[in-house]
Amino acid sequence: MRLCTSSPSTRSPAGPVGRFVPALRFVVAERCPPHRHAGHAETSPCKPRTPKQPTGVKARHDPEWRVDVLPHLQEPAPIWAVTPALTALIVIQVPASAAYVTIQVAAPEVARTTGLPVEFVGVFTALSYLGAIAGGALTLSLLRRLGAFRACQVAVIGCALALAATTLATVWALIVGALLLGLAHAPVTPLGSHVLAARTPPAIRGLVFSIKQAAVPLGGVLAGVLVTAVVVASDWQSAVWVMASLCVLTALLVMPLRAHLDDLEDAPKASRTSPWREMCGSIRCVVEHGPILTLVFVGCAFGAAQWCFTAFYVAFVAEDRGLPLVTAGVGFAIGQAAGVAGRIFWGAVADRSGRPIRLLVGLGIAMAGGLTLLTLTDAAWPKAVTLALAALVGVTAIGWNGVLIAEVARRSPSGQVAAVAGGFVAFFAVSTIAFPLAFAAVALLVGYAAGFIAIALLCLYASWRLYRQVPEADDDRADDDCADA
Repeated sequence: MRLCTSSPSTRSPAGPVGRFVPALRFVVAERCPPHRHAGHAETSPCKPRTPKQPTGVKARHDPEWRVDVLPHLQEPAPIWAVTPALTALIVIQVPASAAYVTIQVAAPEVARTTGLPVEFVGVFTALSYLGAIAGGALTLSLLRRLGAFRACQVAVIGCALALAATTLATVWALIVGALLLGLAHAPVTPLGSHVLAARTPPAIRGLVFSIKQAAVPLGGVLAGVLVTAVVVASDWQSAVWVMASLCVLTALLVMPLRAHLDDLEDAPKASRTSPWREMCGSIRCVVEHGPILTLVFVGCAFGAAQWCFTAFYVAFVAEDRGLPLVTAGVGFAIGQAAGVAGRIFWGAVADRSGRPIRLLVGLGIAMAGGLTLLTLTDAAWPKAVTLALAALVGVTAIGWNGVLIAEVARRSPSGQVAAVAGGFVAFFAVSTIAFPLAFAAVALLVGYAAGFIAIALLCLYASWRLYRQVPEADDDRADDDCADA
């Protein structure tokens, strides 16, 4: 759009729109003659205006006039435009996320049959994130060689193979299964971000990404209900095989959609860059951009709350507080369901308010309070209160994810969303190796309550750091070449 500075006598009448400029707060621009802009910018009376984001719409009464509406007056972007891609990614993400927490949900029975202490679930989670370091950092390589959606299909099949390995019920089988599970699961989120980033209007980005990320706790709901039911009816190996079969079935079910979602830009390309250099490029893009690095730190802290709740809630409630396993499984499912609702709700709030950073700060404070209250749980408490606390932790400690990932995508260089998201997952994985191990050690030495209190303090510090270091900026993208190694 161009703003014309010519005299009033040379301007065309603005018509009905121009007469209501003060009331509607429209900025009307006259379409200037094309020859004035073709190499003659110094003589043109029309000075270029570069808006921070395109907001122009054509005036209905005259197609040659354009009206730039202030952001709060823009027409809402249609979410149905990205519904096919969003639906396909949710269908893939749900079983992949359910597979990732299957062993955690079945942890008491796995520990009983293998002779391991129930706290082994912390080691299993840490090993899975050790595999996720490589999986997240290699996302860009998978994208270039397979295409985004095909790589998602391969990833969910990899989750099924990893679960199958754990059914051997030996220590080494659990170690190998955990590593493979992290390697296969890690690329799903950044690949999904790549598919959506090019198809989602900025006005609804927070909501769309939050809906997509809501599939993660929805997978937890599926695992909490399905795995618990199969374990009670049969054994934990049967539950694992059911979940693995669901992953394979999902990969086959979405096969017809690949041709529509892996477009020309996502098609496999021959790359002269080694996977190692692509991995380093993804990490470098995160490290060299301050706001993205701070968001990554906050994601790691909030992720500690999310995954320690996911990994240890059932063991904490059933083993430490003496509640029945079924009650613990129901509480786990309620927490995950609250996370689903929270991700969608917080995404809509972020888009509506336009202040995602302040929203994340508030969520960090709220999840710290929820974790602190969780440590007070007792078997004498009414069951409804215990389940309500699980919902409170779920809606905050799980609900933050979509808002933060959308903000990372917004601040990423153009065309490098998958690279930055892959680097984010790699850092996220490193942190979640340390936190479950540390939590398990604290649980053995002091108790679960001390571990949850420590995570709550970490969330408070992350919220303070986010408030001080990352402003609510209209446009804070990294340089376009930051992902080059």
